[in-house]
Amino acid sequence: MRRAIKVIIGLGSTAVILWELPALGRLALKVLAALTTFDFFYERNRDPTWVGGALQMALNPPPGTALLVAIAGLALIYWQTRPRSVRMSYPVIGMLLSVVTFAGFAIWYLIQNQTAITKIESGLPDTAVTAVQSTTGNPLLDSINVYLAKSGKKTNPGIGDPSASNFTMGDASDGNGPYITHWGSDLGPWPTVLDGFTISQLRNSPTPLKGYSQRPLNDYEAGKKLPVIDSFLDVLQNDMQRTIDDGPRFRTNWWNAIKDPANNPKYWDELLAYRDNIKTCIDRIEKLRAKFPQYQDITIAVQPTYWNKLTPLVERFLVAYQYASTSMKSDASREALLFVMNEPELGFEKGLQDFIAWRNRAQGDLLEIRRQASP
Repeated sequence: MRRAIKVIIGLGSTAVILWELPALGRLALKVLAALTTFDFFYERNRDPTWVGGALQMALNPPPGTALLVAIAGLALIYWQTRPRSVRMSYPVIGMLLSVVTFAGFAIWYLIQNQTAITKIESGLPDTAVTAVQSTTGNPLLDSINVYLAKSGKKTNPGIGDPSASNFTMGDASDGNGPYITHWGSDLGPWPTVLDGFTISQLRNSPTPLKGYSQRPLNDYEAGKKLPVIDSFLDVLQNDMQRTIDDGPRFRTNWWNAIKDPANNPKYWDELLAYRDNIKTCIDRIEKLRAKFPQYQDITIAVQPTYWNKLTPLVERFLVAYQYASTSMKSDASREALLFVMNEPELGFEKGLQDFIAWRNRAQGDLLEIRRQASP
């Protein structure tokens, strides 16, 4: 009897669960929708994209916005309290529209002004800060003129002309505007961001990030940026370090490889692998720069200057070594071998020195950017 009662109770419970299952499903969907909505607004508020900016602006409107909204709301309330014959007349409707439109325009102006002030104060890298009001139609040229006027230098600008005696400007059509392509030594040191230039305008400077300070990042932004910096540092500190460590040995050991090939059987293959490692490093850096163009400070810190000049110098050294080791007699004099190898070896040495200087500067800049980005 007890077993029968338990079976009946179990069947009844199962029937109730099955009967209420659609309701439970609808409840679960409502809870999930509520959690999803909360997550969307919470993440969008922290997200540095335009959606996050719009939410933050709505939560923290510029001063005066609340007053204008109140004026527009009171105008609508007053209009609704008027008799229908009055409030639907054309003059009243026109005045109402004028008040609401004025309030809307004023709110838009306040938001735009607050956004511009925030960008300038936070030091965003894409914010062009010009030293003076435009007088030539070219903000970059105006900034240069003011900078040079402070030091009493005369200008002779050239637009894309490397023969210009002072400085040249260009535009890579990458959406970041014009930049200084050449800065003559007669003009003194390159300007910095402290002189009113952006890092994009100074991308060709030997030290484009000198004086640069990025705006404070929240936890979400830092969580996005720090892994990107670490990806670049991995190439600089590991892959490129092998290039630096092995370079002097390959540059000077060619004599032993030619005169004593039995004890240096792998020199040629290792030299080819060395050249390929440089190309791999360059390819990784370029792919990362193309993948994260939004981080101008990072992409400018590792932009190609001297590091992409090392590959042709190593290849020239390769060609000279191949000729000396295969086309010249094994008993060729030292003078004959030096005639073939001396200039390529010096080019290899100079290229490696420039490469090391570039790597050390880029690594230092990235470490500083990482320090500033860390919460």
